Amino acid sequence: MKCAQAASAEDTERYLTGQLPDEEQEAFEEHYFGCAECFARLEAMRAIQTAARTVKPHAGSRWWMPGALGIAAALAIAVSLWLWWGNTRRAVPSPLVRATQPADRLALLARVDPPSWSPLTLRGSGPAQSSSFRAAMKIYQSGDYAAAARQLDGVVAQEPALTEARFYLGISSIVSGNSAAGIEQLRRVVAEGDTPWLEQARLNLAKALIAGGDRAGARAELEQVAAIRGDLAGEARKLLDALAAK
Repeated sequence: MKCAQAASAEDTERYLTGQLPDEEQEAFEEHYFGCAECFARLEAMRAIQTAARTVKPHAGSRWWMPGALGIAAALAIAVSLWLWWGNTRRAVPSPLVRATQPADRLALLARVDPPSWSPLTLRGSGPAQSSSFRAAMKIYQSGDYAAAARQLDGVVAQEPALTEARFYLGISSIVSGNSAAGIEQLRRVVAEGDTPWLEQARLNLAKALIAGGDRAGARAELEQVAAIRGDLAGEARKLLDALAAK
């Protein structure tokens, strides 16, 4: 894929949401992880996508406007990145392209993106519907993961059997910079066995372990995810391939 034929914004969004077929995804990665300009474009769109997930423009909401401003800021950053990389590419293209190595690909694939949450659960009206859990998850949805982790920590202390709260506590801790605590919580979710959060817990645990330098532990978790043959098996295999290439 030549740069002039780089993927459209729609295909980039489909890649970030895991909707590209395997063959198209491999062609996409082969180009984007070897082209500095397109790699920057991918990261910019990821930043916009992350900002957009935190905003739900309900009428009368007091926090919608800051969220909207966050998206505007992300958009401005994206445009700046695009222009900057475009100018740099015209000046010195070859060194920048060579600088994008398998390590960059692994770092991008291993990034922990907070999964979405809905108050509707697979198990209907159970512990996951508690008011304290819902209050914590509203904070999670706002994008304040450090505050969400503090609230979820209290929920887990009161309701240690609430696996869903433990899972989102692990994610919030990792994303807000407390990887050790997040890894511990995700390990506990995995130890509970067959729950609706097992596959996601293993995958995100593997990503956190990669960031912490424990590649053997990450590989073991990824192999388990691949063996499940669920929705995340393809992502797990790509991470395994990236680990092998490093």
